[in-house]
Amino acid sequence: MPQTYVALDLETTGLNAEKDQIIEVGAVKVQDGEPVDRFETLVNPGRPIPHEITLLTGIRNEDVIRQPSFEQVAPALDRFVGAAPVVAHNASFDLGFLRARGLLVETTGLDTWELASVLIPSRPSYSLASLAAHFGIDSPNQHRALNDADVTARLFEILRERAGLLPRGVLAEIVRLANRSSWPLRVVFAEAAEAAGIGVIPDRELPLEQVVPGCALFAAWKASEPLAAKGEARPVDVEALAAMLEPDGAFAREFPTYEHRAQQVEMLHAVAEAFNQQHHLMVEAGTGTGKSVAYLLPAIAYAAGSGERVVVSTNTINLQDQLFQKDLPDLQRVLGRAWGRAEPFRAALLKGRSNYLCTSRLAALRSRSPLSDDEVRGLARIFCWLPQTRTGDQSELSLPWPSDRFVWSQVAADNEGCSVERCYRETGGRCFFYRAHKDADAAHVVVVNHALLMADAATGNRVLPEYRRLIVDEAHHLEDAVTDQLSFRADGFTLNQMFGRLFQRGAGTGAGSGRGRATDAGRPRTGLLGDISATLRTNLPRHVFEPLQNAIIATQGDVEAARSRLDGFWSVIDDFVQDAAPRGDRDEYGFRLRVTSGTRAQPVWVDVEVAWDNLGVTWNILLDHLDALGEALQDVLAIAPDAEELERQIEELAGSASRLRETADQLEMWVMKPDANSVYWIELALGERAARRVTLRAAPVHVGELVQKNILFHNDTVVLTSATLRTAGTFDYVRDRLAAQDADTTFVGSPFDYEASTLLFLPTDLPEPNMPGFQSSVEQAVIGLGRALGGRTLALFTSYAQLRRTASAIAPALMREGVTVLSQGSGGSRHQLLETFRGANNTVLLGTRSFWEGVDVVGSALSALVLVRLPFAVPTDPLVAARSETFDDPFHHYQVPDAILRFRQGFGRLIRSKTDRGVVVILDKRVTSKGYGHLFLESLPECTVQRAPLMNLAQAAREWVDGAGR
Repeated sequence: MPQTYVALDLETTGLNAEKDQIIEVGAVKVQDGEPVDRFETLVNPGRPIPHEITLLTGIRNEDVIRQPSFEQVAPALDRFVGAAPVVAHNASFDLGFLRARGLLVETTGLDTWELASVLIPSRPSYSLASLAAHFGIDSPNQHRALNDADVTARLFEILRERAGLLPRGVLAEIVRLANRSSWPLRVVFAEAAEAAGIGVIPDRELPLEQVVPGCALFAAWKASEPLAAKGEARPVDVEALAAMLEPDGAFAREFPTYEHRAQQVEMLHAVAEAFNQQHHLMVEAGTGTGKSVAYLLPAIAYAAGSGERVVVSTNTINLQDQLFQKDLPDLQRVLGRAWGRAEPFRAALLKGRSNYLCTSRLAALRSRSPLSDDEVRGLARIFCWLPQTRTGDQSELSLPWPSDRFVWSQVAADNEGCSVERCYRETGGRCFFYRAHKDADAAHVVVVNHALLMADAATGNRVLPEYRRLIVDEAHHLEDAVTDQLSFRADGFTLNQMFGRLFQRGAGTGAGSGRGRATDAGRPRTGLLGDISATLRTNLPRHVFEPLQNAIIATQGDVEAARSRLDGFWSVIDDFVQDAAPRGDRDEYGFRLRVTSGTRAQPVWVDVEVAWDNLGVTWNILLDHLDALGEALQDVLAIAPDAEELERQIEELAGSASRLRETADQLEMWVMKPDANSVYWIELALGERAARRVTLRAAPVHVGELVQKNILFHNDTVVLTSATLRTAGTFDYVRDRLAAQDADTTFVGSPFDYEASTLLFLPTDLPEPNMPGFQSSVEQAVIGLGRALGGRTLALFTSYAQLRRTASAIAPALMREGVTVLSQGSGGSRHQLLETFRGANNTVLLGTRSFWEGVDVVGSALSALVLVRLPFAVPTDPLVAARSETFDDPFHHYQVPDAILRFRQGFGRLIRSKTDRGVVVILDKRVTSKGYGHLFLESLPECTVQRAPLMNLAQAAREWVDGAGR
């Protein structure tokens, strides 16, 4: 790599290179690792700078009004860069702006964001600020061009050094892969290999154990014996378990900070009795109960005593991690001492096949040529990760690029044709999924997520090891999880990828283009069919190969024909949407158009049916030929010298055909044969990045019977638990949604003293939502709290539009008070926003949707919670509308209970420990002005309530948080 480069950064009025303008340029020239020159200038954009950009950068209109235009700056910048490569953080953004203006068109761009995502494959964030903090790079003036260019230069030097410290086998493999591509970062790894003294890079891949000898797959491993029932199950000794949680019990002796909670013991009793009596139980346990220990203790005791496993299902990864990495190891320690066993029980974490890396598919991808830049980057990241992972679980691996998911799909262990036994036979147990599955077979407790639980139910219980006892935590999400599992979606991008896996002409650099090559009239042919052709060509006699090659070429033609018809189908769908969708239903993000029997009766729907009929005929011809080709390949498998590779390719072909057949069946139902228990709709995404992406959607209206049949009837004991299962003081709503009318119910309150810790402030002078003055009242409330508490406020919205209006309105006033406003959607992931909020008291955070639950901020960083509006679902949402139609009184019997559950989740964000103290402000007057409002208030724990004008809020909040308000 050249020893001179230019680190560059731009500040702009927005993200669109064609429409937005540059307002600042910063560049640092680096030679032999040291900065030798700098370039810095403000730029007059010829338009006002948006307020949010001023908040981000500090650059004001008055700062740029007398500065040169970019046309005046460009020649000097061009001379400064010269022939040197440009290093930038998210280089496509900076170079995209410059190239749109005719500058640096031929300049090589090296992206530190991309490089960091490869070398540090498990980080949750690759923002420049996050990486600077990670490596201890001082960054005193973030979001100013010269500062960020300087930080980028220092980061690049650190990353170059880090590349040189990779294991020699990994580094050599990355260089080998990159040499077969046009990936810009190949020069960085080639330089690192040269500096590390790695000589000639082999053309062919080395065995994986030589590339990553430190990988856990190659360490000694022996599967435990499968769990075996011990005959008649012994009842759980409830009193003995409860004694462990007493103030002088086993937990208090093991953990000095342990707190006895009567509510936890009460829940343990209820769960243990459910196991002993083989009953189903629905138990709501308030925040702080410690419900995971309350259900795990009796579950473990039952499983260890009976030899029957218990499955525990969660909705979120965070709870999975808490159970498997903290709670279960803690219980191993406590029970090990109490029972006098080194291993009192065995636990396993199991996910779906697609979450695990398949080394056979990894070997197949790394052997292909040519590889796209996306595939090289994805493989490089995987090889940097392999020495670190013990599980091969994709959740450990960041996939920050849109194309990364496609690359992962090519190496994931989701080949349904590969059985666990065959995997062992071919890999000798060197398979992450095989080991995870065998660990689950031997475990007393298996932790899964709701999606895998429902996938097991949908396949007749063929995914999980056999079980008859189940605990569903975060059970308020179970209906949504079942709905998601049984939903269907299709869009042009995804379907093109499915066909592209089989065949596409050309070898571009897109996500779907990197495949093995066969040739026809000099034109490259890529995809699985090309891979099979190449394998057959080198393994079969010519007289056997040629008929198969003709069949492959014909099938490739079928793929092209189907893709051509697919383009026509999407064109007709797009025309239909433009004709049928009411203009008033559209917003800046897009809209949803429900497809009903009335929609299908419109004359324009005939065009959709004709387009699908044309596509379906071609699609089915392709499927028939894929089946015939698969059978023909099986016939020659016995005479192929490289039978293992051909067998793997035949399995992949069968898997692709199966996915295409399932998708065709779903589309046939979507267009021609709608199911009475399903709702159908079309989504149209708008905006710069989503450029009119059309998606076809379908979802079941009723899922209760499915839960009843596959979950409740299948098991002897099911425990459904959450902090929010009741509405209006009863379990009736959730019981009806899940068809769990026969389940016993128990409510266990929170150990927190909400009356002493929580002030519930209800303004008496606010207009109702959608009335004049409401938005200004929201802004006044959040500004008042931010000033009074020095930030420390979380405001929860129900719409992005109102959130953005509020953020824009309150940020200048709070900025003058030294308070920073963070808002969802303004940049940064949910994780980043929460980490920033936790670490800085002078911050106000505005969130919506996902922030209503799962936010856990303990301590003074969160002292005020604003619930802007009651979280009713959007009534025009197709699924909500369809489900509403099944009720005589949908508002009171469906929409209100559903909103109460969300409302209670939002309220639960504030008090997360016994020492927390804060204010909850409800700005939606409907809790007091509407007949149903009292149901929301009565769903909350007993708080100290203050009803007063909005002008009293700031003082009341300050006094309460300081302790003077009680």
